[in-house]
Amino acid sequence: MAFNLNDTSASSADKAFTSSVDNTPVNNPIVPDSQAELTTPGLSQVELNDPNEIKVHIQNEKAPIVVLFGPPTCGKTMTMIRLAHFLVKNGYSVTPVKSFRPKTDTHYEHLCNDFRRMLNSDMAQVGTGKISFMLLEVSKGGKTYCQLLEAPGEHYFNPKDPKEAHPRYLHKISSAKNRKLWVYFIEPDHTSRDMENEERLNYVDKIKRFKETHTSPSDRNTIVYSKIDETSFLLSKDTVKTSAALENARQAYPGLIESFKNQNPITKIWKSYLCDFVPYSNGFFNSLKDGGLVFEMGSDKYPRRLWESIMKSIRG
Repeated sequence: MAFNLNDTSASSADKAFTSSVDNTPVNNPIVPDSQAELTTPGLSQVELNDPNEIKVHIQNEKAPIVVLFGPPTCGKTMTMIRLAHFLVKNGYSVTPVKSFRPKTDTHYEHLCNDFRRMLNSDMAQVGTGKISFMLLEVSKGGKTYCQLLEAPGEHYFNPKDPKEAHPRYLHKISSAKNRKLWVYFIEPDHTSRDMENEERLNYVDKIKRFKETHTSPSDRNTIVYSKIDETSFLLSKDTVKTSAALENARQAYPGLIESFKNQNPITKIWKSYLCDFVPYSNGFFNSLKDGGLVFEMGSDKYPRRLWESIMKSIRG
């Protein structure tokens, strides 16, 4: 289950992190792709040059949309692939939504057709160099549960231009009839040279403004503390000191947690925060002598906890 921000007990928080999880790591080695295959980002060159040229279409207006929100290299793409792999393993169908982009976009069509192979490839290699823009539909037993949206991190927050306006397709997503879950990614303060103290403060401001201009009270929110395995809060491969990670998030991203404080005078009595907090790790990366990376998936408990948070949110 996801950590409840409304529970102030550190022991309860840490217990919540370790309950109902599979403690057996997934040690399936991945076979690397050739570099020649890693050239299609899912956007045309015109759209890469000007994100306002990006056109999207939400065909399914009932299934909730889960938007992975975060700066470049924060782990969004790897999380989407890792979560998809976990869901397929557990009987779900995860299918690229081809109607999301115009038929003339052969880049996106190729990406959709190639998705199944990518789930079984070297995920460290495919990264944002392979998937920069995609909508996935998650279903099981004929029922569609949600749609997962991945987009380039700089469309949400560009550390080099923190006041850059969001592209218009995000306005379309935010105004769609679907219920939305906004999954905001943060990471340890030492894992990205582009996200130093000033950039983290700007990122928090960007999220606050985005919430005011693009979200509604019916939307749900989750904060994912990505790359938790690169912190001292990982006590063992199966145990995270969640309360300490939460406190670190408050310090490294001042004002972020508090921006989700429940302002409703009635419901705040039993629900202080309108947000989940999920410590997360995709797995293990190792450098190759040729400069590339190989990847092995870690414990299933991380994607399981994230999926539990998503399911709780989309069920209301």
